[in-house]
Amino acid sequence: MNDFRLEICFIQKKGLALSDKVKKEMNMLFALQAECFTDTKEKDNMEIVTTEIRGKGSWENEEQIIAYIEEHLELEVLTSIYGYSIQVFPNKKGCLHCG
Repeated sequence: MNDFRLEICFIQKKGLALSDKVKKEMNMLFALQAECFTDTKEKDNMEIVTTEIRGKGSWENEEQIIAYIEEHLELEVLTSIYGYSIQVFPNKKGCLHCG
């Protein structure tokens, strides 16, 4: 299992309950292996939702996490993604002297 950190920014017109949908979807996708933190702001009649997810998973790189999200995320939430940042920290096993 590798550690990972994922930040996603979602933007959609205000009044479409984006925050609730993002929280539900992220908790459904990552509930067992991660903690999800969500923040919501409104500006210029838009709802801006940022979410940070930290945890462990079997993904080895950014592309695998993106594929997982694209495959499982509800289309309405997926199409509201404005930007993201992904970091995967490989779990290196070995002795204390060689890492």
